[in-house]
Amino acid sequence: MSNPNFIYWNCGAGIIKKLDTIRWHLNNDKPDIFFIAEADIINDRNLGIFQFPNYIFHQAGTLQLKNKCRLIAWCRPKITRRHDLETPENEILAFENNGQLIIGIYRHFKCFQGETIRSNFDRLMLNLEEISSQQKEMIIIGDFNVDPTRDMGNYFGSRLENWKNDCDLDQLIQNDTRTRMVDGKIQSSRIDLVYTNIVGVKTETEMTTLSDHQIISFSLLGFEKQRANNKKGTAYLDWRKYSGAKMIELFVEFFSGIDIHLHDVNEINDRITTAICLGLNEIVPKRTANLTGKNPVINGKIRNLRNKKSRLHKKWKQSGDLQDYQNLRKVSNALNYEVKQERKKTIMHGINADPKAYWKTINTIMGKNIIEDIKLANNGVELSDHFEIANSFAQFFKNKVDELEQNSKCEDYEIPDLNDWVSEDMFFNELEVEEALQRLKPSKAMGLDEIPGLVIKDLRYVIRKPLCWLFNNIMTTGVIPKAWKVSKIIPIHKKGAKDLVNNYRPVSNISSLSKVFERGIINKLRHKSDDELFGTHQHAFRQGSSTITAGLVFQDFVARELDQKKLVLAYSADLTAAFDVLRPNLLVKNLLSLSVNKALVRIIYNFLCDRSAFVQIGNKTSYNWTLPIGCVQGSVLGPVLFNIYMRKLPKMVTAIEKDSFVMAYADDSYIALSCDKLNIKNASVSLANIFNMHKHWLDQLGMICNPSKTEFIVFGNTEDARKVRINLGDTRLESLNAMKVLGIMFDANLTWKAQIHKILSKCSSVSYSLRLLNRILPRNLHKQVIYSHFISHLMYGSPIWAGSVAKKELGKLSSSLNKTLRQHCFDFSRSESNSELYLESRIRSLKSQILIQDAKFL
Repeated sequence: MSNPNFIYWNCGAGIIKKLDTIRWHLNNDKPDIFFIAEADIINDRNLGIFQFPNYIFHQAGTLQLKNKCRLIAWCRPKITRRHDLETPENEILAFENNGQLIIGIYRHFKCFQGETIRSNFDRLMLNLEEISSQQKEMIIIGDFNVDPTRDMGNYFGSRLENWKNDCDLDQLIQNDTRTRMVDGKIQSSRIDLVYTNIVGVKTETEMTTLSDHQIISFSLLGFEKQRANNKKGTAYLDWRKYSGAKMIELFVEFFSGIDIHLHDVNEINDRITTAICLGLNEIVPKRTANLTGKNPVINGKIRNLRNKKSRLHKKWKQSGDLQDYQNLRKVSNALNYEVKQERKKTIMHGINADPKAYWKTINTIMGKNIIEDIKLANNGVELSDHFEIANSFAQFFKNKVDELEQNSKCEDYEIPDLNDWVSEDMFFNELEVEEALQRLKPSKAMGLDEIPGLVIKDLRYVIRKPLCWLFNNIMTTGVIPKAWKVSKIIPIHKKGAKDLVNNYRPVSNISSLSKVFERGIINKLRHKSDDELFGTHQHAFRQGSSTITAGLVFQDFVARELDQKKLVLAYSADLTAAFDVLRPNLLVKNLLSLSVNKALVRIIYNFLCDRSAFVQIGNKTSYNWTLPIGCVQGSVLGPVLFNIYMRKLPKMVTAIEKDSFVMAYADDSYIALSCDKLNIKNASVSLANIFNMHKHWLDQLGMICNPSKTEFIVFGNTEDARKVRINLGDTRLESLNAMKVLGIMFDANLTWKAQIHKILSKCSSVSYSLRLLNRILPRNLHKQVIYSHFISHLMYGSPIWAGSVAKKELGKLSSSLNKTLRQHCFDFSRSESNSELYLESRIRSLKSQILIQDAKFL
């Protein structure tokens, strides 16, 4: 919501340290009224620091009675204050504009002498009932310190509900607006409420690390500003004036310094993030881009040519003169040329920008862009409001994990006492922090703090000491900052219809500072070897391993057994939302079994517990929901913890069949065993037993294995092999002709025909988009797109399959590459030989590409 009419914020325990944030909102959002609760202004305070241009400063009338004022506001001079609607005992500010009342309130529990909390609440409600009797359009917003959704059967919630119904008011806020740590757990509640009898009020909430309350913005259709806001616009961060050197200078200016006596990790984190955010606000402001018409490539020259074309068209229609028509054609041709040039310039600007903009531009042209304007269907009704869509996704993601948790029965493990002295090697030094900062990916994906990794990396030399102070206090207290435990989820379409929520997967964005800390924790864990932590079977998230090394190990086992005239029976286990159902208590059990330092285990357990998430669509966010289980996929530490969680898989499998094969890549696992052709039936029974034990082990871990989606194959070309069936519980599986192993198609005889067909299909699907880009991009950038979108598919897994592919199949791949290079070199008449194409394009032949890939893995 750009430029809201009104803003309300419970800033939390004093306003002084939040003045820079308030000033930023007044200067950029330009609201008509900005209410602040818990301002805590005392009677003798010099009010000069609260005076801002174009605004009048107001305080609630409690200042004289209590010597302290907790509710204040800044409003435009055109707006009238209604003192007659206020009582000095209540924290209340009443304003009127264009016949509409705007009421801000704050209710706190510190009562007058002789008052109870209930009579304190009644006093405020009597004031609001008097205001409601004015028979005017109104909006009442404030911190009531009552959550109606959790107090419906008690006095306060019932009183609010009755008042709302009697006065015919709507309650607009539908998500929790306050999140704080209570007794070591995150508590969310909906105590900041908006009541109105005006149709068309739009509200929006914004999280901030400066307070445990969200900032609430709302707009009214009756105001001129709202009519101006009906123009379509897109909010974006303007990075044109960003400079790493300037960012360092501003951070040093805004950061208050290290206080060795301060140990509250939340406050330390707030001090660091506030200094960064204040610097970002100055050099990376938020702006709104308004697009004219349907064409986003509009500049001054194009706009003038369009106006000129319109005038000439009207003139020609009236006169019918040939000269007027020729002038019109001339201007029209000039306009088309300018549009093409500007479009090309826009594409080039996107490609030459940062990696995120590059891929966004290319993927848009390739037809694979992330969907930004999502529209969902709910019971046949299309949802287009971003707030409704965000809540639909939130409900779906929450219900999915809740159902999985309810349908799984895992081992019950009680966590022992983890309080222990932190050994010296568990503390961080500045070099360790700097190393973790160096490994931070400089993308602009942002979490709750809205700080990009690029900025953190630029600040590494000045921020390493404050982060060392923060990290060591986390190690000492065992507490993770609560702002790090909130995940911002962006839904990404994966397959199928784009209007169904179950065809999207959640991608979590978390705080950049949290990622730095997690990298430091990984370094502490890796005092032990990867083999000890993960097991030799695991290829994911470890140095020197990849999907290709995993595929090579699998191919080596199968090929070796086939060379010995044996058959190989294999299956791939399909897990449902594996990362989302990890149990923190069972991970603790695994970590303790590895003799990991108890203080480190306590930190990891705290990192996984009491987490929450919300979905963001555009500028709208859903309600917050808690994540009682699970391992954050968007985190740096999460995948490593998942590998530790699943480390005992080989031990479980080999307990049944000593010579069985086990290979895993994160949550994808592949189990195989070999046998003589005469023993195939016994082998199929053994493999079924392995699967049933595998599934039982996964059940103990709380994982959900789906037998119906499990793939089974028998490698070896015999009639008996094709007839093999195995029973996995109640599911009977037939042997497939080909099984996908980490994106590579392994067919029953390792001829790789299925893999070649898959590659050709993928390359063919991108060839049309490459032709579109051919005349737009310079040769060096078009070559880059060929490598990223064509050759990457063509060569994926070549060390695994290329050595044993038939010459005819390799010829098909080579022809596909040559066809793309002819487009790249504009050789549509086929006048150049293949060797000339390779020389001109500086792209190697398929045979050379294969040799290079093999050399890399050797």
